[in-house]
Amino acid sequence: MSDDLSLDDILVMYVQEAREHLESIESDLLALEREGADSDEESINKMFRAAHSIKGGSGFWGLDTIKELSHRTENVLDLIRKRRLEPAPEVVSVILKAFDRLGELLDDPPASNGMDIAAEVAALERLTARHLPESEKKSVSRRVEVRHPGVPVVFEMTEFDLRKAGRDGSHLYILEFDLLKDVHRRGKTPLDFLDGLNEQGSILDIIYDLASGGTTVMVTT
Repeated sequence: MSDDLSLDDILVMYVQEAREHLESIESDLLALEREGADSDEESINKMFRAAHSIKGGSGFWGLDTIKELSHRTENVLDLIRKRRLEPAPEVVSVILKAFDRLGELLDDPPASNGMDIAAEVAALERLTARHLPESEKKSVSRRVEVRHPGVPVVFEMTEFDLRKAGRDGSHLYILEFDLLKDVHRRGKTPLDFLDGLNEQGSILDIIYDLASGGTTVMVTT
């Protein structure tokens, strides 16, 4: 990583990488629309990884709208790949609209937090809740806090995400690192670091704390 590479430069790299993900899954989305339940499993996994990668990188720059929409899309794709949700035409239509909206948000990342994604999020939430018993449907939108002694940052996630981690037998970890000492001086970029974490588990959330000198804290399973 070059000494003169700024966070703005890394943001450009993130957007470029996110767009590459969107371009690479374009044919997979069309195949999902055409083939539905007969779609190739690896194609569905590829779309899931694209949404997950876009979500992970967005946390570094406080791109909360991109993070929210990509995460909701990731949840639906996770249900499809686990055969808990059939990719019927109306389901695929929602996914297509979500990825299209992500492309629009990535056209202007600094302004993305002011853009409206309510319709897309509501549609994705309905799909996510479809397989749940009536008593758990509200967990898809109900938010809970995750705290840990000695860590000043408080994470928020949906009750559904927290329950899902428990059902999958996963463990929650809070990792704290310094972008300068732990990443930059090792010749890495934040995106390199995220790629490494994604190989070890699933990133649930990232909070970039500028006031603490570039320390980022994340929850992974």
